[in-house]
Amino acid sequence: MKNGQLEQHPHWTNLKSIVALTAERELKGKVSKETCYFITSLDATNPQYLGHIIRAHWGIENNLHWVLDYAFTEDAQRL
Repeated sequence: MKNGQLEQHPHWTNLKSIVALTAERELKGKVSKETCYFITSLDATNPQYLGHIIRAHWGIENNLHWVLDYAFTEDAQRL
């Protein structure tokens, strides 16, 4: 971390990068964009590698979501 940043974020001692990823989706001719932000201890000099890591993370999330919805009908819960 650069000078001053450690004082602002004392619990993130290994923080090396903040990554902004903009995803674009087209559905029925309508395009939507969403920007997600990630903090990481990885160096940002290889954006292709970071993209691979982010995709792998969301692949796990999406698979778990399917299991939760199928097994526990999580999406049907309105509480």
